[in-house]
Amino acid sequence: MALWNPDQLLSIAGKARPGELQCSAINTSDGRRCGWQKWSADPDNRAVQALLPSLAATPPGDITPARLMHLAELCLCRDKPAHASQQGALAARWRAIIRRHVAAQQQQQQEKRPRTPERDVLARAAYPSPASSPDSAASSSHRASSEISFEDDIAVLKSGGAWAVPAEEELEKTKEQLRVVLAEKTTLERDRATATEIAEQLLITCRAVQDEKSELQSAVEAREKEMGQTRERAGEAEREATRLRVERDDAQARLAGVEEEKQRFVGAVEAAQEALGEMRTGMDQLEKRVALLESDKEAFRQHLHEMSAELATEKTRVLKLLNRLAVDEKRDAGREVVPARKTLGEDGWKTRVQLWLRRLGGAHGKRPKVSKYDV
Repeated sequence: MALWNPDQLLSIAGKARPGELQCSAINTSDGRRCGWQKWSADPDNRAVQALLPSLAATPPGDITPARLMHLAELCLCRDKPAHASQQGALAARWRAIIRRHVAAQQQQQQEKRPRTPERDVLARAAYPSPASSPDSAASSSHRASSEISFEDDIAVLKSGGAWAVPAEEELEKTKEQLRVVLAEKTTLERDRATATEIAEQLLITCRAVQDEKSELQSAVEAREKEMGQTRERAGEAEREATRLRVERDDAQARLAGVEEEKQRFVGAVEAAQEALGEMRTGMDQLEKRVALLESDKEAFRQHLHEMSAELATEKTRVLKLLNRLAVDEKRDAGREVVPARKTLGEDGWKTRVQLWLRRLGGAHGKRPKVSKYDV
C-alpha cells in the first residue's frame, strides 16, 4: 500500500512525456547543473521505476540516506565528474523535503487530536523535532532544548491543582520510561534502516538478476527459435539434396543408356561407312570396268564394222571372182555357165573356195578366214 508519492514529492517524474526521468541536481561551485533526461528504455529508468513502489510503501520518516543516495545515483547521468558530488547534495535536499513533509503530517495529526497537558508532554517526548537528525550538526543543542522544554512542562503540571504531586511522580516515571523507549527506538530505527537498506539492495540485485534472467531467457528462446528455423531449413535442404541425388542417379542412368545407344549407333555408322566405302570402291572399280568395257565395246563395234565392211567387199569380190572363174571354166569345158554353188555341193564349194583363197592369198600375201555364211 502506498503511503506517499515519492516521484511527485521529490520531483523525479519528467514532464515531457510519461515514463521518463528528469532529476535536476543543485548548482555546484563551478556552475554546472545536471538536468539530464532518462527515457523509459534506459536501464537506470527501469531500476528507478522498480524502486519507487518500495519507497512509496515505506513511511517517509523511515527512508534512510543510503536509499536516497542510491536513488540519486540512478536518476543522475554519469557523463561528467561533477555528478558524483551532486548525488550527495541531491540526496541531502531530498532528506530535507521528506523531513518537512513528515513534520507537516505530524502537525496535521496533532491539530486533529484534543489537546491536554499530558498529551503535549508525551508528544514532545515521543516525537522529537523533525528538523533534528543523527547526522545534523545541531542535534546536541536540540536535545538540550527538548529537555528544558520538558522541565517547563513538568513545572506547569506541578502548579495545576490537587493532582499535581502524584502527577509529578508519574511524569518522572514516564520520563524515564520514555528515555528508555527513545533509546530503544533509536537502536531499532538504526537496525531497521540497516535491514531495509540491505533488503533494498537485495531487492535491486534480485530484480537485476530477474531482468538478466528474463533477457537471457528471451535470448535463449530467440536462439531456440532460430535453431528450430535452422533445423527446419536444414531438413528442407536435406530433402532437396535427396531429391537432387535421386534425379542425378536417374540422369546418370539415362546418360549411361544414351552412351550405350550412342556406342551402338557409332558402331552401326562406322560399319555402314565401311560398307559404303567398300561399295564406293566397288562402284569405282565397276565404273572403271564399265568404262573399259564401253571402250572395248566401242572398239569392237568399230572393228566389227570395219570387218563387216571389209568382209562385204571381199564377199563381193569373191563372188565376182567365182563368177568369172565359173565363166572361165565353162568356156574351157564348153558347158553352160551355172552358179558355182548350185553345181557344187557344200563340201565341194568349200574346197573350191579354199583353193581359190590359197591362190588369192598367195597373190596378196594373207589368208583370210571364210565362214560358210560369208557367201
